Amino acid sequence: MRFLNTLLFLSLSVAAFGQSIPYTVLKTLDECAKEFRQIEGFTAELTIKHLDPKDSRDFQVWLETSKGRKQIKINKDGTFRLPAVKADEQAKAQIVHSLEKGALDLGFSFNWAAKTGRNMNGYSNLFEFCSVGATSYARAERLFIKVSDVIPAFRDMPITIVGVSLKRDVPCSGLAVLKNGDKTVASVDLSQTGEVSWMFSDYDPRTHRVVYEMKNGAAEPYLNFDMRMDSEAAGSKGAIVLRKPK
Repeated sequence: MRFLNTLLFLSLSVAAFGQSIPYTVLKTLDECAKEFRQIEGFTAELTIKHLDPKDSRDFQVWLETSKGRKQIKINKDGTFRLPAVKADEQAKAQIVHSLEKGALDLGFSFNWAAKTGRNMNGYSNLFEFCSVGATSYARAERLFIKVSDVIPAFRDMPITIVGVSLKRDVPCSGLAVLKNGDKTVASVDLSQTGEVSWMFSDYDPRTHRVVYEMKNGAAEPYLNFDMRMDSEAAGSKGAIVLRKPK
């Protein structure tokens, strides 16, 4: 088994981080992130970053309770772990930072990378291959709803696969062949670099598949999902809908 990397990495902001934010807000998101990570293929993290990407100032973030302040470590990518607080302290606890109001952004990031077989083993076409995400997203739906109580944008956010692509970052010996049934539609030289995409609006995922013809024992490259998060994508030709809010 290997990972099928997706091009989905969504980071949604709660709001510009004021001088403080209630601990209970972060606790809700933190609990959702932990539950997302329990579903196969999902990763989810809380993030704190500069609202202005050009802002490079150092900053500190603290958990503030009746017992004082405890610094929270913020990783280089903005992720952090929320400290535990006793139940009777949570309502009054705050998360505060050292910069001016609105300088930082509190976000919730999640990604999905499904496991799938090599050479599309067990899948007769791209539709079956990409549909491995449907089960995972169905399991995650209650978490999308829970997160949307804090970040409303999650509530109505559709997620659709509109194609597949090969990044070809690292050259290797072999070919990636797009087939319609047994007919070869396109052949990609893997010794070259550069991204190649096959959109479902051009290639019906129910009839097309990708096979690899590798040489010299070279490993097969990852096949990526091309994903969109807008309502128009769900109605596009050949689209595979992973999440369609009611």
